[in-house]
Amino acid sequence: MIRNFVLIIALLPSLMAASESSVEELIARLMVPKQGNETQEFELGEKEANAWAAEAIAKQPKLGVKSLDVDFSEPNTIATEVIVDMDQVELGGYTATLIGSSLSGLQTLEVVGQLEVREGKGQYSVETAMLNGVAVPAWLADTILSYLSKNQPPNVDVTEPFSLPYGISSVRLTPDTIVIVR
Repeated sequence: MIRNFVLIIALLPSLMAASESSVEELIARLMVPKQGNETQEFELGEKEANAWAAEAIAKQPKLGVKSLDVDFSEPNTIATEVIVDMDQVELGGYTATLIGSSLSGLQTLEVVGQLEVREGKGQYSVETAMLNGVAVPAWLADTILSYLSKNQPPNVDVTEPFSLPYGISSVRLTPDTIVIVR
């Protein structure tokens, strides 16, 4: 799920029953090796992505993630709202010392960031973050996102440069859609 979220977020990276086939079909098409040099583009709508994520989380709960909603309303920007069970997130070092004991139970994390994609690698950079409606430093959101993404398959830290799957070369975010290019 996180690999596909990374694909969708940064590819990552939500769909409902009717739309689920759209995401599953998209992933199946991406898994087929590209033939020739012609550029391929795959488009996925925000509604389909969110419905797919909700269905995926319902089918198989993810470490610490209770719900996920993405918003592609700004070009090249992904706004994400995630409900996180902080009892399942291990904060280490500096972060644990500062705030670890005060974060427990379900917390709503809202993050706005940029997805940078270059030469087949992606990285999600947090610009602003809110925890339960209160502004928090980007490094705190990075710490939580990093833990959640690297501690479940495919174990990819989306806050660090990562290789995009399926030969994807770039990702364009437009209002309400993500365009995957390979």
